[in-house]
Amino acid sequence: MNTQQEKRQRQFDKAVEEWKRKVSEQQTETERWQKEARNHAAECYRIKAQVDEAQQTIEALRKDNKNLNGTTMSSCVVS
Repeated sequence: MNTQQEKRQRQFDKAVEEWKRKVSEQQTETERWQKEARNHAAECYRIKAQVDEAQQTIEALRKDNKNLNGTTMSSCVVS
């Protein structure tokens, strides 16, 4: 009877260890995916900042172009 209990206890211990291993693997994988997600989010923020900067540059160039066109047209009318 004692041997039967010991056998069950060993099987239980073995199952517990297997589940601990699985949990550990899942935690490691989760941490890896979270790190990758943070890296992607940071990359998105960098790209958004670049796009915003490019849009500001485009807007500034459009204003300059409009002003230059206005100056050119004024010069043509005055001449």
